[in-house]
Amino acid sequence: MLPKITNCSWADLATVSSLKYRAARSLEAPDGRLFHSVAAVQCALSCIELMGEISEPNVDLLEVLSTSNQIDPGEAILLALTAADPNGYFLTGDKRALKAVSQLDIAPSFAGRMIIVEQILWKCLQVKGHGWLLENVCPFKSIDKTISIILGSRCDADAMHVCQGFSSYVSQVVQLHNPSLLVEYGPYEL
Repeated sequence: MLPKITNCSWADLATVSSLKYRAARSLEAPDGRLFHSVAAVQCALSCIELMGEISEPNVDLLEVLSTSNQIDPGEAILLALTAADPNGYFLTGDKRALKAVSQLDIAPSFAGRMIIVEQILWKCLQVKGHGWLLENVCPFKSIDKTISIILGSRCDADAMHVCQGFSSYVSQVVQLHNPSLLVEYGPYEL
């Protein structure tokens, strides 16, 4: 689904190599943080196998990104690679890291190049529909507070409310930096 929504092939997508090893360790006993089920681990490993390789990050950019305690080392690597590649994009679910990046002097180099999970799920709502989103995300909604709120306490929010929730949240993130760090994925309508 990710290649379809991002208009990229799996070979165009990449992640830090440590994720493959973390997933493999979670295969028998999911870690409960990143991987909540064996099925999630298996899906992640299948996707990682299809992804391209990442290069070495620019050390100077990595140093700048590492000054924030809100950006973890893996994110710093991916962000440094994104900043150095004019065609690179960064997909994240970490709102703290996004806010931290928006406050760095190098933030303009990420303008229009970041994608948040809520944008992906908003596109899934459009492409796959409300029922698919609830069926596939609700069992794991507790992983992310924002998504849990958008889907409703009993995962009973109707399609219009879900769309409005995503719209409201994405609008807040857009306002973190001018120009916006987020890729424009509009229009988001049902």
